[in-house]
Amino acid sequence: MCLFLIALSHSRIRVIRNTIIMNEAGNQILGRLLSFNEMIFITLSVGLSILLGVLSDFLGFWVAWFMVIFLNVTVLFFILLSKDKK
Repeated sequence: MCLFLIALSHSRIRVIRNTIIMNEAGNQILGRLLSFNEMIFITLSVGLSILLGVLSDFLGFWVAWFMVIFLNVTVLFFILLSKDKK
């Protein structure tokens, strides 16, 4: 729970920081877009953290842990494949 609160606070600080940076740079549209993306990230982080807790109650800790590791590796793999090759 403590790590979850730290991550949530960190995400909120990133939202505020990106908004200030983009507003000071004079590009308010980009600032709003970054803030919107960060808010989506916060919402998904909260939802997935709750889902992980429920999942570990039903399947067991280690099954849920390996499932999260597999999903993280899969997402990172897709990110690496989606980069533009120049």
